[in-house]
Amino acid sequence: MRLFIAELRKLLISNRALIFIVTAVILQIILSFVPKTYEHSYSPEVYRKYTELLAGEVTPEKVKFLQEKCDEYTAAISGYPEKYAEYLDGSITIEEFSLFTEQNVIASAELSTVEYLLNKAGSFNGSFKAEFFYDTDFENFFAENGFDFLLLPAVLCIVVPVFGIEYSGNSTQMILVSKNGRVRLAVLKILASCVIVYLLSWVMSALRLGFFVSLHSTENFGKSAGNLLNCGGVNNVSILQYYLVDSLVKAVCWTVLAVFICMVTTICRNTGFSFILSFLTISAPLLLNGLGGNELLGYFFDTVVLSGMYRASFSFWVFAVAAVVKAAAFGVISARCWIRSERQAKE
Repeated sequence: MRLFIAELRKLLISNRALIFIVTAVILQIILSFVPKTYEHSYSPEVYRKYTELLAGEVTPEKVKFLQEKCDEYTAAISGYPEKYAEYLDGSITIEEFSLFTEQNVIASAELSTVEYLLNKAGSFNGSFKAEFFYDTDFENFFAENGFDFLLLPAVLCIVVPVFGIEYSGNSTQMILVSKNGRVRLAVLKILASCVIVYLLSWVMSALRLGFFVSLHSTENFGKSAGNLLNCGGVNNVSILQYYLVDSLVKAVCWTVLAVFICMVTTICRNTGFSFILSFLTISAPLLLNGLGGNELLGYFFDTVVLSGMYRASFSFWVFAVAAVVKAAAFGVISARCWIRSERQAKE
């Protein structure tokens, strides 16, 4: 334990990981204040009006009301050209035409929102308590919870020096021939980097959640995540639980990637090249068209899982087994390469 704490201290202070952690946190806070724009298939203002009007459990009466509104607006929009022609030939007065024009404007502004609410109500499968409430803020929050390009360079700057600084500083020979220079030291270095990265991932998730809570009400956090269309059919947890579970999944992914970076560093034995190769390898799935949406590949490439929120079809058991196997494999390769350095140092 004493040696492990020493490695943690070395990682945070000597390797300047604490500086990168603080920098990442500050940048996350700054970016949280940057205004963001979101595209929706409906009007958020109209959506708020209807969700406040229909607030509460989804019932057949509320769905019927929406259907009637949809039919009314559709008829107003489709019938407007005919009314315009009647106005031109004098069949209706200007007052009547003005009324039809006003109805058409309202219909054009609200039809897409009413259709969205109808489609949303139709997607509920009865496996959870379906409710109408203003969830656009949650939808926006989860939509931007994809791959963290701010966390990636921070993790690289933290993990690459764990082994890379030993090679670049030519201290490998002295370390490897010491009492703890074999597998034990390699394991402790990997564990230290994993602990730091795991906690940093949680800190970043907590910062995003904290900023969201500071701007929006928390009264709907306890509602089923199934009420949100972009939750991928996850119905058996609350909205807050959904975010926390997703944060845990992402923290595990970043931890596995930390071990992967250790492996790359022990293989390359060059800090600069290890940084570049690790960056390209981790970000490659994002650059390949369509790979980011392939859920099966997520069990092999952690970047795919980090690209968005988990879905109902996501298997936690498969993910957990895959994470353990990958971390163990990367760790074993790292230790073997570390030992190989020892043998070359003795020669």
